Amino acid sequence: MGSRKTKMAENIKENKKDLVIAKLRNCPTSPRKMRIVADLVRGKDVEKALNIFRFSEKEASRRLEKLLLSAISNWQTKNVDSKTGKKGKELFMPLRCAITGQTKGPELDRVINLIGTQQVIKKLKEA
Repeated sequence: MGSRKTKMAENIKENKKDLVIAKLRNCPTSPRKMRIVADLVRGKDVEKALNIFRFSEKEASRRLEKLLLSAISNWQTKNVDSKTGKKGKELFMPLRCAITGQTKGPELDRVINLIGTQQVIKKLKEA
């Protein structure tokens, strides 16, 4: 690859560092109905958007709320990786050992949901 393409690729990679993507797939709701709800929150803060989704009676708002929460989770994961400088196993394996006492098992988010956040916080303080 030439130097111009290398510089351009590095520039694109640098711009995508702050970008987080979440996709909603296999959704039986029509795009028109989704767009109506999405237009309600376009340009709003995340907290306001979540409140609008929670108090809306439309079915599309439930699906978009789930999508927004997924995007927030993706951002947090990406942000933790960049702050600590550690990725994947380096970060989550010690956490899994502290919570479950095992090095293998189901996904960490499922374990946290099953045990409950209060129990997880308690176990992390003990470890």
